[in-house]
Amino acid sequence: MLINIPQNVRGNVHSEGGISLRNDPYADVEWDDVGRHRGEFHVHTTAGQYRWKPHEAIDLYNEEYDTDILALAPKTPSPDHWPWTHLSHFGEEVDQEWENRDPWELGMIDVEGGESTDHEHIIHIGSRSISAEDNDEVFEYIADFDSYGLFSHPGRAWEGHETDDLAHFFETYYPEALGIDVWNQGYRSDDRELWTNLNREFLSGMYEIERPIWGFSNDDTTRDEEGDTGSDVDTNWNVFLLDELTREAFHDALENGRWYIQVQPEVGAEAPTIDAIEHDADEKTLTVEADNYDELRWLDENGSTIETSETFAYGQTNPGVFARVELESDEGEASSQPFQFNPAIGRWPRETGHTEATDRVETVAWSDDLFAYGGRDGGLHVHETGDEWEHVESILLNAFVLVARFDSDGDRLGLGSDDGELMIVDTSSWEVLETFDEVESDLEGFAWSPNDSAVAYGGEGGEVYVRAVEDWSPVTTLEEGDVRVEGVTWSDDYLAYGGRDAEVHIHEIGSADGDGWDHVDTFDDADEIIEAVEFSPSGDAIGYCSRDGRVYVRETDEWELIETINVGSMVRDIDWGGEDDWLACGSDDGALHVYETDAWQLVTTLDDIAERCYAVSFSADDAYLGAVDYGRPYEAHVYATPANDR
Repeated sequence: MLINIPQNVRGNVHSEGGISLRNDPYADVEWDDVGRHRGEFHVHTTAGQYRWKPHEAIDLYNEEYDTDILALAPKTPSPDHWPWTHLSHFGEEVDQEWENRDPWELGMIDVEGGESTDHEHIIHIGSRSISAEDNDEVFEYIADFDSYGLFSHPGRAWEGHETDDLAHFFETYYPEALGIDVWNQGYRSDDRELWTNLNREFLSGMYEIERPIWGFSNDDTTRDEEGDTGSDVDTNWNVFLLDELTREAFHDALENGRWYIQVQPEVGAEAPTIDAIEHDADEKTLTVEADNYDELRWLDENGSTIETSETFAYGQTNPGVFARVELESDEGEASSQPFQFNPAIGRWPRETGHTEATDRVETVAWSDDLFAYGGRDGGLHVHETGDEWEHVESILLNAFVLVARFDSDGDRLGLGSDDGELMIVDTSSWEVLETFDEVESDLEGFAWSPNDSAVAYGGEGGEVYVRAVEDWSPVTTLEEGDVRVEGVTWSDDYLAYGGRDAEVHIHEIGSADGDGWDHVDTFDDADEIIEAVEFSPSGDAIGYCSRDGRVYVRETDEWELIETINVGSMVRDIDWGGEDDWLACGSDDGALHVYETDAWQLVTTLDDIAERCYAVSFSADDAYLGAVDYGRPYEAHVYATPANDR
């Protein structure tokens, strides 16, 4: 009785080649041929003063609701309800006339069941309910009988974020503790948040075993004869995908998550159905076919919507360690079980973090031996790189620090601020060498040329100013933009900038006396403000990111668009690393996403950032990746990359 998913000791085990699908619960399903069988595990009877005698419940679910797999769920203490061929004898214990039923003749699988209710309610699949001192005793009993248990309506006992107690049972009793009711008695209990959090924790290696938490949906028929007879029957069920309706096939499906769940608020409604979910390993996509739905959502490890079309390109987005698909209409909902992903985060460990900043952090920069970050506290905070990461200096301005860049030797540092000033600082003495104030305000775009012979900078107004570093004389002013410049970048042959006009402008590099500097092209494919523009280290590609949630990549020969990455939330900054091997993106989802550029697959998502990731930068040797947190605690994070040989 094993779930066919690799188990690991604590920690992550991930692939070397970007994100991959690690466990597909439907991998063995032949969707065109497989049988779809409705299963129900929470049906009470007159033994508990509820509505139906056991044989009446069996007949109702068999004849009216096409249920093929059924567990009657007597609470404790109650007489046995299984096997069904002995019901007449069991009824004598409570002085009731019960009738026997033959599941073989009905074409059903009769599942021994029950609900242990002395503590948090646990549904049995394959054993009867018991009275117990605690939930551990219940699961020990379930394990002794080679059966299964699931928590019914767990939200009664735990909020969506309270996973510790449940985690104990899912870690200790594996595989006996299968999962939880996601939906119960219609929408009386909706525990999707708890389900999401449990799966994220267990599938990311937080516990000693790595396993999925399966989701269930059950009627929980508890109304008495005088109650509302329509609120707790035909509202919840599980659709098992079986090649044949046998107990062996059912157990195999149960152990491996080969079913999906449905809920509908009214009897007789037509909830969405899942007809197929196909995986294309080469394209790294999952495609769902479904009926009776109005809305479709692919949800990531946080329960956030990351795709709304039938095809989910998981290699181009960031689901985290798992995703599932959810369908909704006015008549109900359906959900798949979780698909586990291998996001390859184990090779990008967090090295250190720094919290000298006292307000929002806007920029991060590296030299060979220094790491710096700054923002709205008016300071640029500088640390030595290495084992200690010692804080060596804080440069204080009378304005917000919006951009900081070291030259290639690390001898000088350029700082742009919200008052429009550019300061050039000597890093040996931390004295200001030059100050320039042509920019109206909000100087956010600044870059040194590849050989440090020139600088380019811009902000409010849209102009980009170019100066020769030798004597700091003006070279030219570029005026293709007409609103604030947000990013400036150089290659050996070109200078590019973009900003609030949602455009990127390309110029040839001219002479130091101002000749040349011809405008080559303008790209206007972004729908929102351009936040950053960066040539790759080789100069063979240019990337730019936008508040539209996308990163655009073009080759620099014909300027053809070669890739569009949908990050899913506003992208605030990008940087290239590993020569041209990686592209890192900081975004408003509070995460740092890294893509490898060979096949443009997501390599890792680093989510230590509390609020928004406003700036990202690889160190000069590509051994580290720095990122800053726009929100509290205003932290600068440093991660070791695969290029780090420490």
